[in-house]
This record gives sequence, structure tokens and C-alpha cells, in this order.
Amino acid sequence: MKTASQRMRIASGTLIVVLTIFWTAEASKDLIVSIIVAILFLGSYFFGAWRGAKAHAHALNRQQKWGHGKLAIIWIAVLTLIWFAMLLLSKVAVWLAFPLIFLQVGVLGTLWGSVAAAVTCAATIWVSLKSLSPGDPIQGAVLGPVIGTSIAVILTWAAMAIANESRSRRIALEELVATKQLLENSERKQLLEAERGRIAAEIHDTVNQDLAAAAMLLKSARLSEDLSRVRTLIEHSLVAIEDGLTQARRVTQALAPKELQGCRLSEALHALPGEAWAAGLDVSVTTDHFDETLPLDVEVALLRVTQAALANVKEHAGTEEATVTLNIENGNVLVEVRDEGQGFEVETAAQSSTGTRGMGLRNMKHRMNDIGGSFQIASGKNGTLVRASVPIHRPYPTKRRAEHGLGSAS
Repeated sequence: MKTASQRMRIASGTLIVVLTIFWTAEASKDLIVSIIVAILFLGSYFFGAWRGAKAHAHALNRQQKWGHGKLAIIWIAVLTLIWFAMLLLSKVAVWLAFPLIFLQVGVLGTLWGSVAAAVTCAATIWVSLKSLSPGDPIQGAVLGPVIGTSIAVILTWAAMAIANESRSRRIALEELVATKQLLENSERKQLLEAERGRIAAEIHDTVNQDLAAAAMLLKSARLSEDLSRVRTLIEHSLVAIEDGLTQARRVTQALAPKELQGCRLSEALHALPGEAWAAGLDVSVTTDHFDETLPLDVEVALLRVTQAALANVKEHAGTEEATVTLNIENGNVLVEVRDEGQGFEVETAAQSSTGTRGMGLRNMKHRMNDIGGSFQIASGKNGTLVRASVPIHRPYPTKRRAEHGLGSAS
């Protein structure tokens, strides 16, 4: 799509070409000279316009401020001189004064462009007065060029003001987008740093203490000669080690898996069909430009639920096609996995103590419960739908956070 300035240049160029052809036809007393002058005028115009457009595009690509240099001033001077020559050959050239004034003001700026326009206007008035017959009123010969010049200057000023405002808005928008990107990157970095600090604190306050206690107990047992005391110390150290393992499992539940390292949940979901375990599945992933920044444990839970649901599709659904969607619905982050396979009895599978499907359903439900979310599944002859959702601003009770070793809300 062409911009307003491009359309204006096209319209101006078309007008200059038409008026120059018209002048050439009218100045036919010396046709060869008229054609040569017309070619010089149009050649100069289009060469300068091409160079100006090229310089303008180069400045935009380099995000530099663009202004007219000495060559542009020389270009306008050459065009104006050729136009004076055209005036001497035929007064019809006065019609070219209007687009010429546009160029003069647009290239030379408000001050010097207006001076050049005044000179052009004076030349037009001179030709108009020279063409008057004795006794004809001179008001029209003077007012016509003055009014035309004034209109051309005012329109050019307005166009320049609009172009400058548009450029300022474009620059402001680009700066806003860049600032937004920086803020998003900074926010994500702060979240990751806070998450690392939280995990380090959890390990220090739980796992390290349990292991340190176990080490002290084992050292005491090594130095003791009382077998019953040694047995007691070893039992206590085993309890401390088991507590440490439990705490370690709880802490590592919130660690980012490899799929989420350096990317967001939406990107990780798009990458799932390329995983080795998904070979043979035709998975369509839709995230609708999802750009919410979620807590790490939420992203992990939603990713793992999606993986488990797709694994069930591959193993049990009897179909090779599935769809995954990620969006916002009623203030909740919602992930849906849908297939059109053979379906199954949800209650029977969930209550089964054997089989990967029953275990997978329980694990998915537990993951969502752990982050304060919900898990739903519906299955029948038309296929299976898995829905996992969690509030964007989820309430997370302190008690549950303590139970899972998740620390503070930061």
C-alpha cells in the first residue's frame, strides 16, 4: 500500500508531465527547441525526484533524520531556471508554476521555499502583465498569480506539517514498541532472578539443613562405640535424608524444564509436535498471540498436562490428529487438547489402579490442583476434550504454598 506522500508525489509528477506536454504543444513555433527544453525539464525533475526518494528511503532504513542537502537545492534552482526559459518561449508555462511552487517550498523549507515561490509568482505576474492588451484591467493579472501562489504555499505548509507529525508519531510508536520489549525482557529477567532466589532460599532452608543434620548424625555414629546408639543415629540420619529428598522433589517441581528454558509457554507448546515422543501425531497448535507472563510453576504444570494429554491421544485414541489451544477465557489461562478419536470411559479410567491412562489422568489433576487450577476431561464417541485452566491472578493460600515448599508469592 502506497503512503500519502508517495501518492502525492505520483499526483504531482503526473500533473507536471501533462502540463509540460501541453506547453510543448502550445510552444510549437520552434518545435525542436520546445521538445529539447521539455525533455530537459522532465529529465531534471524525474532524476531529482528519484534521487530524493532514494535518499529518503535510505534515511528511514537507518532510522536517521532526513533533510534536503545542497544537491536538492541545486535541483530546484535548475528546474526554476528551465521554467524561466519555458516562460520566455510560451506563456503557457505559467500553469507549471503551481506544482513548481509545491516543490520549492517542500524542498527548500518554509522560509527559503516561500522566497523562491515569491520569485516564481513575480515571474508569473510579469508574463501575465506582458500579455495584457491596452486598456485591460491589471487586477486579474496580479491577483490570479498571487492567490494561486498563496494557495500552493499554504497547501505545501499543511502537507509538510502533516508529514512531520506523521513521522514524529511513527518514531514515537517505534520507541514505544522498543521500550515495551525492553520492559517485557526486564520483567521476565526479574521473574527468573526472583525464581532462582526463591529456589535457592528453599534449598538452603530445607534440603541443606536436612543434609547437614544427616552428616552430623553419621559423623557421631562413626565416632560412637555403642552399637545401639549407632543404630539410632543412623535411623535419624536416614529420616533426615528422606526429608531432604522430599523437600528436593517439592522444590524441583517449580524448576523450568528444558522445554521452557529461554522461551514462553506459547513457544513451548508450538514446539511440542517436533518432540521425538510425538512422532506420528499431527498436532495443530493455536495460541492466538498469547503474550501473558505466567509464574514458572503454572507454565510447567500447563505444559506437562498438555504433554500427557497428547501422549494419551497417541497411545489410546486411535487417531493421529489432535489440536491444542492456549487462550484467555473469563480471567483464566486455558489450555485445551482435543481429538476426534474413539473416546473412553473417564470414570473407569480414573479409578483404575493400573494402566498409564489412569495414572496420567490423576497426575494431570494433581498438577492443576497444586497450582490452584482446575482440570476437566470429557470423552465420548466423538472424541476427547481435556481442559486445564488457572486464574491469571490466582489465589494461592499460604498453607498450600508451605505444604508444597513453594515459599513466598514472589
